[in-house]
Formats: sequence, C-alpha cells, structure tokens
Amino acid sequence: MEHDQIFSPTKIQGLIAAGRVITITEGRVLQLDGWLDKHPGGRLAVLHMVGRDATDEINVNHSHKALQMMNKYRIGRIAEPWVNLTPPIRGGIYRDNTEDAQYKPDAKMATTLAAVGVLAQSL
Repeated sequence: MEHDQIFSPTKIQGLIAAGRVITITEGRVLQLDGWLDKHPGGRLAVLHMVGRDATDEINVNHSHKALQMMNKYRIGRIAEPWVNLTPPIRGGIYRDNTEDAQYKPDAKMATTLAAVGVLAQSL
C-alpha cells in the first residue's frame, strides 16, 4: 500500500474485521501487525488502541526515534476527522465490508482476547 492512500472509516473497519492491528496517529493510519509482539510496552498496550486515534498516547510515551520508526508501519491517512472505534479487545465487533464476515481473530489474538474475557462475549 502506498503511504498517501486515503482510508475511510468503513475501510479501516474492514481491515480490523480482517484481523489487522490498525491505529491512527497524527492523521496517519498505522498497521501494527508486525510490531505487536515487539512493542516494549506489551501487546495489550497496542491492542487497546486498535481503531482509535492514539496520537496523545503515542506522543507522550514514545521517543523521537520511536516516532520516526513508526513511519515504516504507515499505510495511509484518514479521509476525515476521526471518530474512535471500540477496539476488539474491548468488545468491538467488525464485519468485513466485502464479505460481510464476522471478525475472526488469529490463534494468538484469540488467546489474548480470551485471557481478558472478551472473546466469549464477542463471538
């Protein structure tokens, strides 16, 4: 994906439905799947920001070097002012816009969600 691609809320919801770890910062869309297990603050810190504008949290808790590193996870920018979504880890359920399929977490994500008591309620 190119960095200047514009994402609508519907498109971002579809990515989350497909199991992607998507967050917003400074109007940029970040896909953090590849960073999830490397995040020094742990997976849960990232998972609680899926579908949300994490600008404040990211700017306060990350060094300038870390902020620069995040550019490699940038997949585009948002189309309009962002309205935060409920992350899957907090019970948000999303449908894939193209196939109308319910969010199905991968095995590792399912384990994390079950550990915090969300999976049974969501599926």
